[in-house]
Amino acid sequence: MECVGADGVRITVDWGGSAWELARWDMEGRLDAETMTVDCTGCVKKVITFGRDGSVALCATEYEDGTGTVVFLEDGTFTWREDQAEREPLCFVPVPVTAAAGILHEEEFGGAYVLLTIDEFNDLGFAYGDSVRIEFSNGFVMEDLPYYKGYYTVTGEPLLASSSSGKNAAARGIMGKIREMMALVVLPRSPNASAASDLSMDFINMGSPMGYVSGVDTYSWSMSTYVSKVKSRLGELAEADEAWDELEKSIVANLADEVTVNIVGNAVKIVITKAF
Repeated sequence: MECVGADGVRITVDWGGSAWELARWDMEGRLDAETMTVDCTGCVKKVITFGRDGSVALCATEYEDGTGTVVFLEDGTFTWREDQAEREPLCFVPVPVTAAAGILHEEEFGGAYVLLTIDEFNDLGFAYGDSVRIEFSNGFVMEDLPYYKGYYTVTGEPLLASSSSGKNAAARGIMGKIREMMALVVLPRSPNASAASDLSMDFINMGSPMGYVSGVDTYSWSMSTYVSKVKSRLGELAEADEAWDELEKSIVANLADEVTVNIVGNAVKIVITKAF
């Protein structure tokens, strides 16, 4: 916001639709000191999309010569009503910043790296199990994120997880990999909801007759097929040796005679068989 002359105001409003996209309005108007209202004209609205490194990847102009109203309220907030949109006015609330840090878009898992070390973050007063509020520079806000050490969460649920390796951890354990396999097949077009990795595709390939095929939403997977293929690659691939070690430690793999997963569209059926 910038003053122009005695009562003129030049305003830029940013509203984050996601961590990687924001809407920006640039406009001018005159402040009515009695009502603390600015009627804005000549508004230009743009939608800006950011790339992985934070640079602008796309800037599209939605309209020019728009109008709207900014109202400054007594509690320190202000609202912005866009005449061209059929919705309630957007409300902006000043929020104190505990710490500022850069981020990097992590495309494989659809997440973001916060460029702070674990020690630097914990030194701010946070501990595992706390809830965290994260506000991106474009105004997008994520409230009440659980702060965990590790990767475990329900697929599609956001969290803030620490990693001593500096990388997102791959799914571990048979049930964890089944979960990620389901995410890869059922939610292939939603990177924010899917934590699928190349490991998920290997898991499908070794347990499904047809293997992973992009765009296909019907799969069958069986633990017996997976076990057989892993066993046949022992001593040849380090991944197979690691997978075999997981199988030996898995309660499900040791107790169940068979585990089958059938996926058709968004419907998933898991059957665990045990003979008595």
